[in-house]
Amino acid sequence: MSAPDWKSAQEQIVEEALAAIDDFAEGQAEEEVSYFGFDANPPYGSVLISIDTRDNSLRVAKESNTQFLKAWRTKARSPWQSHTLNWFKRGWSGPISTEFGSFSFMAYREIELPEWQEYLESAEPSGDNPRADSPEQYLEAQVSRVLFQSLDALVKRKAFKKLQLAEMAAIGFVTHDSTPITTHVLRWPDF
Repeated sequence: MSAPDWKSAQEQIVEEALAAIDDFAEGQAEEEVSYFGFDANPPYGSVLISIDTRDNSLRVAKESNTQFLKAWRTKARSPWQSHTLNWFKRGWSGPISTEFGSFSFMAYREIELPEWQEYLESAEPSGDNPRADSPEQYLEAQVSRVLFQSLDALVKRKAFKKLQLAEMAAIGFVTHDSTPITTHVLRWPDF
């Protein structure tokens, strides 16, 4: 199977995100949005739209900061503690939580792109096709590009103006089990 139609995937993601934003703005008008993100699992052809609120984001960020400080203050005496310290070396993420699994509206909507899964299932390694040597990496790289471009398109269309944004609000994405990437800060706090 040839590579998925990335342009079509981006158009689908943008259209479904616009519909989700409209639905959220209508049904959850009182919620202050701090983060809007795509949580993609490319091997399964799935993109979740997840939305976090100001209050939940601050709660999760505070808990994360507390865990971060506790881990750094702990003297590593066991393999588990060493692992914990290594895990926290990446640092505290700041005042906006990017822990998609803790969002107030985790998996608010799912976008299904079965051609991604079909591509992986049909990919065969071949010396003639550099993408086929690592179809998972190729897929993840392309999906990351599509997600960034989709978020960028939503910003250009001013889609987020419909939401009640928190004092600090951002958007981004995560693929599979990688580190979340914040692509745009929609609103900065006044200092």
